[in-house]
Amino acid sequence: MKNKLFILILIVCNLLTAYASGEVPPAKVVFQQYMNQAQTFANNFPREKAYLHFDNTSYYVGDTIWFKAYVTLAEQQTFSQISRPLYVELVDQTGHIADKQIIKLTQGEGNGQFVLPRSMLSGYYEVRAYTRWMLAFSEPQYFSRTFPIYQLANSDKLERSITTYELSPSMENRPSETEEKLNVRFFPEGGQLVEGVTSQVAFKAESKDEGNIKLSGTIYTKEGAEITSFETLHDGMGHFKYTPSAQPAVAKVDFQGKKYEFTLPQALPNGYVLSTVSNAGALLVKVSCNAATPQDTLAVFISHQGRPYVHQLISCRADTPQEFILPTRKLPAGVLQVSLINRAGNTLCERFVFSNPRAPLQLSAEGLKEVYTPYAPIRCELQVKNAKGEPISGDVSVSIRDAVRSDYLEYDNNIFTDLLLTSDLKGYIHQPGYYFASPSPRKQTELDILL
Repeated sequence: MKNKLFILILIVCNLLTAYASGEVPPAKVVFQQYMNQAQTFANNFPREKAYLHFDNTSYYVGDTIWFKAYVTLAEQQTFSQISRPLYVELVDQTGHIADKQIIKLTQGEGNGQFVLPRSMLSGYYEVRAYTRWMLAFSEPQYFSRTFPIYQLANSDKLERSITTYELSPSMENRPSETEEKLNVRFFPEGGQLVEGVTSQVAFKAESKDEGNIKLSGTIYTKEGAEITSFETLHDGMGHFKYTPSAQPAVAKVDFQGKKYEFTLPQALPNGYVLSTVSNAGALLVKVSCNAATPQDTLAVFISHQGRPYVHQLISCRADTPQEFILPTRKLPAGVLQVSLINRAGNTLCERFVFSNPRAPLQLSAEGLKEVYTPYAPIRCELQVKNAKGEPISGDVSVSIRDAVRSDYLEYDNNIFTDLLLTSDLKGYIHQPGYYFASPSPRKQTELDILL
């Protein structure tokens, strides 16, 4: 991902400072200017996030989709005062907007509903929510959730069906990789491989028929010498260490009785490798390079929602990788962006890390039964406590679902995973709640591979 914010800062700084006087300022001054300009931009243009709490995880034709809307400031996770209207769209499988509402926000909160007429087709529908402010940035964000909307059978049985859509010929032109039975993609940490520099490489294994799969294999040189082995840890994802040479290595796997080969990304003849390790409330950042890389003073910026919180100058040498440790208690919770920047304002390497909240709230419910008869009254007591176990006051929204017909998944998305994780990452994340259930070193590793 390109950091367009730093490009903007480069233009401003170059015009107003260094080149205006005909002198090149020291690296320390240049990077401090970048820091100041980015913080000023973040102060003047804070970002927003939207979240919708729905009353169910699936619906039937003729139902009503009820929702409570929350719009927060992305940095502080407090209610936003910037936007008043929230735009919410119901989109069908062909991409057409089936319904649209404009929700009035009061102190960042609102509510609404979509009535699903019995004349509509069943299928998978997406609900999108956004403010105009959220779309104003170079990388616009919006809330998105997809629901199955079923057609209930005309009987007393709990049978349901869903409409299948015929794709037009223009939609059948897929990338060639999706036509293969197996696809394995490789993602070097920091975004690139450099000859002779050991790197962490994540991978994703997917089957055309089964989706995410368990897989193991071996990495070989182009000449056939074995380098290392690898295997998936969770949801088709895993990682391994690899020291590349001029010729890219080859990954060989066996899947359902057939052999497959995949070529790893080409390594650069010179450049930098950025790696991070999150552990015990601290973030270790390391920058490495090879002997062919020209000596230069760089800076590692750690940012959240477009605001840099800290930067560290780096003078990398081939024989001495540069590293520093930063306590995560000094950083905000959620997805952090770690970027290696040169004096020209170009992003050389970049990756994401996750900073856990320091004092998450505890929500508990008492008085519930396993089974209720139809129309029976339900009495429930909710308690919200802080990390110390002390009760606190607040407003909550509660949804009650029919467990027999609900499509709820154990590790489904929720307000925690949405505001702190999935809203900052592109693409679909399967069961994001898994990474925060029963925290362990393995879960931390799996989350790191996901990022």
